[in-house]
Amino acid sequence: MAIKTGKVMKVSGNEALVQIRDHSSCSKCGGCGTTGKNNENTIWVKNNKNAGTGEFVEIEISNRNLFKLSFLIYLLPITLLLVGIIVGNFYAQVNNLPENLVGFLTGIVFMSISFLGVNIVDRRARKSGQYKPELRYVNKR
Repeated sequence: MAIKTGKVMKVSGNEALVQIRDHSSCSKCGGCGTTGKNNENTIWVKNNKNAGTGEFVEIEISNRNLFKLSFLIYLLPITLLLVGIIVGNFYAQVNNLPENLVGFLTGIVFMSISFLGVNIVDRRARKSGQYKPELRYVNKR
């Protein structure tokens, strides 16, 4: 599980805005949906432990969700790019067309389709909150 510590800055309904400090392994991932600069980010999390403003908390995102997000963001577009190139090359051979050009173009089309799919899944996941990190521990200081 990916676990981070932070401080609750704001509570709104069943969610909490937590300010976290990223460590080096988080520098390029973005899996948690954090936004910010200078390694200090804020993230909305499910407030399943009833944390209050100013409390220090641990947040987590499950390995399963982290794996799904990583696959969706990184592997799916590359896989569809390669499939598109193979399909395009095969199509070009059968129809006596320039293989490199047709393979390149179909690869780009397939990869673009994957980005549209990622966008649709992202919108649905944001609405459902299924990938939103949760509070794991609250330190009442």
